[in-house]
Amino acid sequence: CIVDYQSKPLEIFPVNMKLKSIATGGDLTVGLSGDNKILVLNTSTGKTRVFDEEFIGANFAKQQLFTIVDKTGKSPVIYSHDLSGNRLDSFSCPLPIESFVYNQQSNHLLILTRKNNKTGYQYLLLIDDSLHRKTALALTANDSYGFSGNGARFFYVRDKSLTSFTISDKLPDMLNF
Repeated sequence: CIVDYQSKPLEIFPVNMKLKSIATGGDLTVGLSGDNKILVLNTSTGKTRVFDEEFIGANFAKQQLFTIVDKTGKSPVIYSHDLSGNRLDSFSCPLPIESFVYNQQSNHLLILTRKNNKTGYQYLLLIDDSLHRKTALALTANDSYGFSGNGARFFYVRDKSLTSFTISDKLPDMLNF
């Protein structure tokens, strides 16, 4: 749900305006209101877009915003938007989502699903900026994961073993043998 408040002064927005700034780039600022709405403010024009979805990340160089709907439900969906509010792509996650990490440098997303009752595993999904799944790896409940600082690699830690991958097109996919 996207609402365009264009040039209304901030004091008359119909949301709790105790804003927490969560990302800034150029003349754009993304904020999170007290009632969890995402606001994208163009500081030079005063125009604002409001997204009624959960924030994942923003890439100002590519003018792209990532959001999620129904994160813990049976059918979570991730969306990419341009900063004008148009939806670009979507990704329907096969399982409810436990957690996620966005890396602005690589413009990729790591998603950890909740445990699949049939396999007993959680899946770590690597999603690119077009919201295509590049890999799915099977993890257990105690495993940690993340991106390298520059976003060129991602990793997971199982027990005392670190496994890392360079983000490329030749990655294993446990959901698509």
